[in-house]
Parts: sequence; C-alpha cells; structure tokens
Amino acid sequence: MSILARRFKSVDCRSFLDHARTNNKSMQTTVALGSLYEILAKEIMTNKLDMRDMECCGGTGDEGLDIFGKWNLEAYFKSNNKSRQEYEPKDLISKRMHEKLVRPILKNSVEFKETFQLPVKTSSKSLTNGGNVLVQCKNTKSPISAKVIRELAGIYFFHVRTQEDSKNTFMFLVAAKKLTKQARVQFDTANFPLVFCRISPLKVQSIMQDPYDIKSWTGGKLKEFYCNSYSNQLLRGLDVEVQVNEMIKREE
Repeated sequence: MSILARRFKSVDCRSFLDHARTNNKSMQTTVALGSLYEILAKEIMTNKLDMRDMECCGGTGDEGLDIFGKWNLEAYFKSNNKSRQEYEPKDLISKRMHEKLVRPILKNSVEFKETFQLPVKTSSKSLTNGGNVLVQCKNTKSPISAKVIRELAGIYFFHVRTQEDSKNTFMFLVAAKKLTKQARVQFDTANFPLVFCRISPLKVQSIMQDPYDIKSWTGGKLKEFYCNSYSNQLLRGLDVEVQVNEMIKREE
C-alpha cells in the first residue's frame, strides 16, 4: 500500500487540545476542527470497533487517506457463540460479486479452524489482524453526496493494488452527516468493500467555556454503522454490523 505521510501517530483528542493551547492555535478554524475530527474518529474506531495500530496520515501526499490501521475481528467471532452447524455451509460460502469470487475472511482464519478442529493451512491468518482499514473522514455540514462515494473508489484502488490485499482491506467513510439517497445507492453497489460510520462531531458547549479543555466539548458519539454488500460478504459469519448496531443502541 502506498501510504506516505504519517502524522499524529499517538495523539488523542486531549493531547491535541493541549498542543493547540501551548502553541496558541485557534480551535475555531476549519483545519483545526477537521484534524480534531480525524483524531476523534481514530479514538472511536479503536475503542468501539476493535481497531489496532490506527494512524492519522492526512496531509500532502496522503492520496485522499486520513487514517489507516488494522481491524481485530476476533472479538466478533467470540461474541457469536455459534455452533459449527450454524456456520456451514450457508454462512461461509464464497460468492461471486462484480466478476470476482469473494471469500469470507472467517472461513480461512486460524481461530475458526482451531475452534471447529479443522486443518489449519499455511495460508490461514489470525482474526486479530483480520482486516486492513483505510479511512477517509468528512466533517461537513452537508449530507454526503454520491460524488464522495465515487471518489472513494479511486482512493481504495490506489492503495489496494494486489489480489492478496483485496481479500481483507476495507474502505471506511467516517462522516458527521448521513448519506444522501443517491450516495446510498452508490455505496450499496460499489465493487469494493465499504463501511460507513456516522460520528457526531465534537462541539464546545458554550462560548464561555475553555475550548482547550476536553470537558468543554460535547458530541463525539458513534451514531450509525453500515456495511455495503461487498463488506458484508467478507464479514460473513461474524455478524459485525448487527453487533455494532446493538452496541450503538445500548449507548444511546
């Protein structure tokens, strides 16, 4: 994958605000709010979605990418508690999509084969690093248009150039607003794995409060999680979409 700039490697929202205070940087600019939103997205994806090694990389040479990392899918497998009979053969069949045969990640995983006492192949991989994650963030005031979804295709195929990477690399769109009707159509029919996360942006509660104090900010919640059909096929048998949306409802 061609990921060039790597910044904010270990920064969280609190330390970002501390840095802005120290350097007398305004938190009212579009750039500052955009950077804060990217760091917020990284935090939520790490803490709520079991992502790992997430790094912000937005900037010159990022080729449209804001964050990249790994997705630990083992937690979703453990939460299922399904029997072998419930998984096979219906749940884990490979499916032809957009002229490509798409195989569920779970089917060839070490954890699945060991759980059900199947032969572990040399090609089998652990679910702990089950997916590569590419992320673009959109902290906009308008709903996400179909044009944005089309642009994601260019970003995805720039970074995913091998057949091996295409087997487990997901393109995430993290946005403050919902998809338009036409964007939803483009999203659903895309020929690569897309996941949409709607995360509410952080906002200062009052102009009287300190904008550099994390306690002054509200929002920053995961509100929606949606996979297109391609992603759902790769995640088949893990019920990721169901489990995440159940978590969202519990935390409302």
